[in-house]
Amino acid sequence: MSIYDFKHGVRIPAGSCSTYSNTPKAELISASGGLDVFNYDGPIDVSCVCQLPVLEKAIIRQFVMVGNVEKGEIYAEIGGVRWNAPRQHLSYAAIKMLPSTPYEIPLMKQKKVVLNLPISGNNSLTTDRIQCYFIQARFYSDSAVTIEQALSLFYFEVYWD
Repeated sequence: MSIYDFKHGVRIPAGSCSTYSNTPKAELISASGGLDVFNYDGPIDVSCVCQLPVLEKAIIRQFVMVGNVEKGEIYAEIGGVRWNAPRQHLSYAAIKMLPSTPYEIPLMKQKKVVLNLPISGNNSLTTDRIQCYFIQARFYSDSAVTIEQALSLFYFEVYWD
């Protein structure tokens, strides 16, 4: 589906997300709105979280992640936390970018992962005021990654009706 098929949309720069590392010596660079993660000395396990700025009763139709992975993976999901169940979130939409993900724009080393969600049913998501919605991403590599091979997350897109 084209982004113009939806009533509303938002682009969220990855560099605006809160980040935390579970890996010693992992390095994070935020530039031009994007987020790059690398570690010359070993594995990577870094996460970022940002609020999902979507109105109540929005029917989420598409979740998009744009970035680049040459080594390791970036996993992202839309989640929701109920007001009365802190630290326990529900996962609504999950996507993953791998080295095998094809380039959308090869010259720019830009990859794009798109997940279309149904309007209704088990895999649909309609926002409500009971939950606080967020996007959470995890940068992971089981081996060292140079700055030239950095796990790069440029931005997320979310479209809704």
